Amino acid sequence: MEIWLNILLLLLGFGLLIEGPSQFLEGTSSLAQKYKLSEVTLGLSLVAFTTSVPELTVSIVAHLYGETDVVFANIIGSNNFNLLFILGLTALISPIMINRNNIWRDIPYALIVTVMLFVLVNDAYFFGKEYADTLSFLEAGLIFLLFIVFLLYLVTHEPEENELLVTEVKELPALLIFEDIVVGMVTITAGGYLTVTQSLEISQYIGKSTEFIAIFILATGTSLPELVTSIMAVRKKRMDIVFSNVTGSNIFNIVFILPVTRLMGKMPYHYHLNTDLIVQIMAIVLVFLFSHTQRKKLLSRFEGGMLMLIFIVYMTFVYVRG
Repeated sequence: MEIWLNILLLLLGFGLLIEGPSQFLEGTSSLAQKYKLSEVTLGLSLVAFTTSVPELTVSIVAHLYGETDVVFANIIGSNNFNLLFILGLTALISPIMINRNNIWRDIPYALIVTVMLFVLVNDAYFFGKEYADTLSFLEAGLIFLLFIVFLLYLVTHEPEENELLVTEVKELPALLIFEDIVVGMVTITAGGYLTVTQSLEISQYIGKSTEFIAIFILATGTSLPELVTSIMAVRKKRMDIVFSNVTGSNIFNIVFILPVTRLMGKMPYHYHLNTDLIVQIMAIVLVFLFSHTQRKKLLSRFEGGMLMLIFIVYMTFVYVRG
């Protein structure tokens, strides 16, 4: 296939990844209004899960193609994109108010699961050289248990102090809500499929590693739903969704997508991705510190600019590493 056609199909995939979340968000917002869900719970469950569907699609397709390196690289790269670029850009547009639950529940939980992943995939370093660096079935099950715990916590600790998501939301019939959600998810999935297949074709053409393509292109493409959803939320002044969507998506990527993908077969891990995982851990800690730098719990434009600067440095490193 000609490279220009690969690029066109890749752009089409990106377009689907942008369009899908818009329709899905309309459906989930109506659903939230119908069942009186708070914005924080909406961001951390329905929205965060569905905006993570591209990562799930990419992981499954990559595994089917035998490119297991892409699975880890895309998820880690996507999480770094969410933390550094999306939070940074949205904060530059408008300072992001950070909910108390975001500070003391979501950020620490994201840090815990990321550190846990770092330990589990570095078996040789932490448990002895006789172990291979891989995510075993048992380790995947342990991570998935954290997913169950997180969902149960969300269900049983519905925050009462948050405003309900009732503003600027059309009250739709149940059939239309279902249609918006399903069509949105299908569109995201199709976009994710086109993105991964065409990215792999392009990587062969330009002679770059699949890890580079996964972090530099796939992670950006699969994170477009989070980016669009966050910008839409800022424009509509639904600030709780921004931070909750990013942290929720990062948690879902690790505790749901990785274990589900592991069911398809072995997933060896390459230690050079440790640098990217360390960047992710440092970014989580930095965001936590930023949430305490001012009397009002918010991510300021200056702090958003710092996150963007770190993202540029990180992506420059990824490009040089190849």
